[in-house]
Amino acid sequence: MIANVNGTVTVIEDFMMKESFPTEFIITLQSIASALSIPISDINFGDSFNFVAVATRNDGILFNGNTPTFNEGDSVLLVMKYLMVVTLKVH
Repeated sequence: MIANVNGTVTVIEDFMMKESFPTEFIITLQSIASALSIPISDINFGDSFNFVAVATRNDGILFNGNTPTFNEGDSVLLVMKYLMVVTLKVH
């Protein structure tokens, strides 16, 4: 999670971890505040929170939520062998 609270940017690695799929991630304001070690009352309108998922396949291959970049003329072959669906619910 990358949090911007009152102008202070904080990066929290491994904000949530799941080891079995399918799974559901439920993010509450309390879980965000706890990860940042701040009271909920410190979180205000205009603060922002970004979440990037990283999944590690059982053979160690990593997949993340970052958009890949390609150069013009690159050849790309995409093969999907595994499907991971992550549903985020913000409460």
